[in-house]
Amino acid sequence: VLVPVFLACTDSIEKLSQPNIPNVQEGYDYAENDLQHLGMVKIRSTGYSVFLGTDDTLSTSRERPRMKVEFTYDYSISAHEVTHAEYAEVMGGAADEENRFLPIRNITYYDAILMANKKSMSEGYDTVYSYSQKNFNNIGNCINMADLVFHPDVEGYRLPSEAGWGVWGSLV
Repeated sequence: VLVPVFLACTDSIEKLSQPNIPNVQEGYDYAENDLQHLGMVKIRSTGYSVFLGTDDTLSTSRERPRMKVEFTYDYSISAHEVTHAEYAEVMGGAADEENRFLPIRNITYYDAILMANKKSMSEGYDTVYSYSQKNFNNIGNCINMADLVFHPDVEGYRLPSEAGWGVWGSLV
């Protein structure tokens, strides 16, 4: 299973005088470097909305209906996918040297959750996900978590929501 890992975090906003956000549309006033989280971009989304899905009858039922999502919070998101090196730094172990700066691959959704929790703890935040048990396959990937609960009001690292991912994707 391939999971493109981006991490998100809620925190306070500070503006850089000379933004250095890779690939963000020039002049966009709602994204800036996050001064508290290296490598992350602050998205000032409070009061804005994004449309998800479609009303196109030719689309699958999973893509319907079109809905408007309104943001009541700002968030930060990784400026790029988590690399092999970044994943190894947080999770321990050696990075794949040949692919060290490429996005991590061959991890599961649950592996990404474990990374988000571990990064939160390493920086003194609470964990955003809780569970009672985790199960691994024979190659070391987490393949299931019993009683998995997402705590959206906890300040810490998490996987971005579809809406948050959509806003970031529209900027780059």
